[in-house]
Amino acid sequence: MAGQREALVRSYDEIRYPYLAHRHTDPDRIATIARLHGIATPDVERARVLEVGCAVGGNLAALAMSLPGAQFVGFDLSEQQIEHGRAAMKAAGIGNVALCALDIMDVGTSLGTFDYIIAHGILSWISPDAQDELFALFGRCLAPNGVAYLSYNARPGWHELSVVRDGLMFDVREFEDPRERVQRARDYLAWLRESMPDGGRYGERFIEEVALVQGLDDQALMHEYLGPYHMPIHFQKVVARAKHQNLIYLCDAEPALSADHSLAPEAERARERSPDELMFAEQYYDFLTNRRFRRTLLCHRGTPISRNIDVRIVDGMFVSSRGLPVGDHSDARIRGPESMTFSTSESDISTASPPMKAALSHLASVSPRAIPFAELVEHVRERLGATSSDALLDELRDNVVQAFLSSIGVVMIRTHAPPCVAEPGERPVATAWARYLAREGKRVANLDHDMVQLDDVLRGVVPLLDGTRDRASLETELDSMVERGDLVVRMPDGRPGRPAPGAMDGALRSLARRSLLIG
Repeated sequence: MAGQREALVRSYDEIRYPYLAHRHTDPDRIATIARLHGIATPDVERARVLEVGCAVGGNLAALAMSLPGAQFVGFDLSEQQIEHGRAAMKAAGIGNVALCALDIMDVGTSLGTFDYIIAHGILSWISPDAQDELFALFGRCLAPNGVAYLSYNARPGWHELSVVRDGLMFDVREFEDPRERVQRARDYLAWLRESMPDGGRYGERFIEEVALVQGLDDQALMHEYLGPYHMPIHFQKVVARAKHQNLIYLCDAEPALSADHSLAPEAERARERSPDELMFAEQYYDFLTNRRFRRTLLCHRGTPISRNIDVRIVDGMFVSSRGLPVGDHSDARIRGPESMTFSTSESDISTASPPMKAALSHLASVSPRAIPFAELVEHVRERLGATSSDALLDELRDNVVQAFLSSIGVVMIRTHAPPCVAEPGERPVATAWARYLAREGKRVANLDHDMVQLDDVLRGVVPLLDGTRDRASLETELDSMVERGDLVVRMPDGRPGRPAPGAMDGALRSLARRSLLIG
């Protein structure tokens, strides 16, 4: 056991995780789901939040940008990752994130209680004893009406990938150095593709899984497939282990992927199979969809959970949307009986409801801002020329809540509004964490808690957006960076070049749309 622990620590020390944000771990998202289910969760703007296995703390740093009044604590087994994270927080000037090097077996009650606890990508990759301690930590450290987030590789879907992992672990068995293990693993995967171009006895699906693993970066390949522990688990077993700590299942952190809220035919069949027991319906849904990853929300047993959503709760909340209208979205189309579609890269919804069409059209126009639901209602009434009526309000409540629960990303309901802006100001400002990350690489965390890829120009612009420069100054400084060779801008044909005239306005609008500029 000690040898496996040392191997685990060494792998994270030598191949540490990048600074990532994970959308579903946002306490505001978790609080929204809980409140829709009747739980009076703590105010996220003043919450205490714990992340177990925080790595370098990138997830917490991103959260700190939208919740500056909250307090974030993270711990990890790897001292080197914690040291890197502390240095990054200091450089970015982030004061509400505390990181510490701790073994989960030694935490006890030393950290106190928390309103929200995050354990992303931990459960499947730690020892059975550490898994037990993780559930115990939830039980003793979660505040009343608090919610814990737990993600893990799930069965049955991970069974096929287990075949790939088994072969990798056999092939790297004599290699201890993490980087050598990664290189050996890549050689093995290439050999598999060459030896079994059609998947052999396993079939075409097997080769698709191999290609998926080949596409992973070194961190994901090492920690997902080559670590000493890897235990995919059935949802039902997670629920049973939580029960031992007086915890119960609330919902999936992506409600559209839960049997309770999904509109997929498989979810309907799962509910028919187990109409009186949601836990069993969720497990049947996993079997029908070959689910391979879950994001489970847990709360204390005895917390009053309503499975019948009271849509009136949205009255005191905020709404935003990443969905864009497809095709004609004129007033005549919005007021008429025709259906309209609003789409994101992940999902889309179609609706023939005039209030909902008006609402989604307005949210698209102010995106990425989140606005009070009451303000949205007033805009819809004005757009439709409607008088105040309970029928319109009820229809809009139902549609907005249903869209949040059953689609991915088209409609977002929030308990607070992130400080992002829809239009860049004269002296635009990006978050301190985005400015720091842009100096380090091309991926930054935005205020929707997503990772955003930056092109050459945007990577040069973002570190400059501290509010001290107007647009003319930004253009001058960007040109100077290119002139000095500090920034290389690639043309479409790959040759180095210069930013096009007017590129700054386009760059700033792009950053605003991506929820990277603050007011």
